[in-house]
Amino acid sequence: MALTDTAIRKTKPTEKPFKLADSSGLYLLIKPNGSKLWYMKYRIDGKEKKLAFGPYPDISLFKARQLRDAARSKVREGVDPSADKKIAQQKKKNGHTFRQIAMNWHGEHKRWSAHYANTIQRRLEMYVFPDIGDSLIDQITTETLLFTLRKVENKGFLEITARLKNYVTEIMRYAV
Repeated sequence: MALTDTAIRKTKPTEKPFKLADSSGLYLLIKPNGSKLWYMKYRIDGKEKKLAFGPYPDISLFKARQLRDAARSKVREGVDPSADKKIAQQKKKNGHTFRQIAMNWHGEHKRWSAHYANTIQRRLEMYVFPDIGDSLIDQITTETLLFTLRKVENKGFLEITARLKNYVTEIMRYAV
């Protein structure tokens, strides 16, 4: 039987951890302390594994199902989703996020005046980092960048938008 949001909210913890099953390997583990965590069971290369998605309600039932479907499609392609997740976490740790690349790029421009360097950093922090700062550099698309720049442009900051476009272009070239 598929889970509902109401059923999840009404479920109370017991003395021992227990699982509420949804479908296609997705389940919610409810611990005695009241925490509720999403997991998915799957098989790859003949071994059963589980993949954690995060706590409920931070990860809603709908989002957990989307994550499960994405992971199942990876399994069908022969890719282990937990290994894929570890690689993504390792890339973030090793400085492959847009924010980290941008800060490296910023740090290499020693000839900038302090005022100019602060202006660039402030603009990146205000307008670019909230949208794409934590994204892996190789997963940023033109559409993502365009969306970010259009938000600034729609506020009427045309000059800042043009400068941000130049900064982002230089950062992306620096990343290559």
